[in-house]
Amino acid sequence: MEFRSLAAAMAVAFAAAAANGVEWRNLDAANWVSGPKLTPESLEGKVILVDEWGVNCPPCRELLPRIEQIWQSFRSKGLVVIGSHRQGNEGKRILELRAEHKLSYPIYINAGISGEPSNGGGIPFMYVINAVGEVVYSGRDERAATAAIVNALTDMPDMNSLIGSMTLVKFKAMAKDLVLGKNVESKLSGLKSAAKKTTDEGKEAAEIISALEASKERIEKRIRANIEKRPGAALTDIVLYARTWPSAAAEFAEDKKRLDAIPEVRKLQQAAASLDKLMAKPPRNSGQARSVLTSLGSLQKQLAVLAESENEAVKSEAGTILAKINSFKADCDELMPKKK
Repeated sequence: MEFRSLAAAMAVAFAAAAANGVEWRNLDAANWVSGPKLTPESLEGKVILVDEWGVNCPPCRELLPRIEQIWQSFRSKGLVVIGSHRQGNEGKRILELRAEHKLSYPIYINAGISGEPSNGGGIPFMYVINAVGEVVYSGRDERAATAAIVNALTDMPDMNSLIGSMTLVKFKAMAKDLVLGKNVESKLSGLKSAAKKTTDEGKEAAEIISALEASKERIEKRIRANIEKRPGAALTDIVLYARTWPSAAAEFAEDKKRLDAIPEVRKLQQAAASLDKLMAKPPRNSGQARSVLTSLGSLQKQLAVLAESENEAVKSEAGTILAKINSFKADCDELMPKKK
């Protein structure tokens, strides 16, 4: 068979985003030192390089410019670099080194993931996490780390796909329609008929059906988890869920009605949609960057108001979207003419 096994497909489908498979620690304001501020949610679907280093480690300091180069080379493609300082809270010295080496990526104190690879008690040490939350490299070889980053970026799945990384053969033409937001129920009748066959076509149809069922369950869980803590994202998912599985739309009808009635939640949803639209077509020159930066500035003003909301869920989600805006804004700034 030319298509991947159901188990491999489900590994991607269930992961959905890096934050879903990874628990971050010390990725908070108290441990932030410099660079764009991050949240676990802002890392969803990203490829991540964690560089463990210290100000009193000569090899670590020598590696810093190369880490910056890696960041600049791949940030526009979906890479996030996190400098994780492991020799105490040396904020002043870290900032001195940041200025000396012109580092722009985020630096935190002891940031990392729970159950991260052991560095054997020594630094520098790096590990790479792919877009579905798997550690695909750990060690001290920055060339090997770069190769792992390239591979992870190349293999980034379509996060809207309902069949994960399955490569369809018999139903290849159907792949473009098996995405969140498109009615898949219209495809199920034909798939169920085909699944009765003891052929490659029947096996592929059965795997597609299983993948769709698993994705439906995953998205339902995500909606329920986000209704109280990320209402804007939940509202977006509810709308897409209803389009994808119309016969099940009633499952979240009351939740949609309640969230729709909250103006701040609708504003969050609209801001996130606007940002996604801008990020889908990154600027390629200074003229495009200038236009995008203007739009981002407008979004920042809207979200700054929401970030002061008395609704803690709205306030938190606004902060997450602002973090994404700041990161994207930094990418756009790189295309602007440098002031002399």
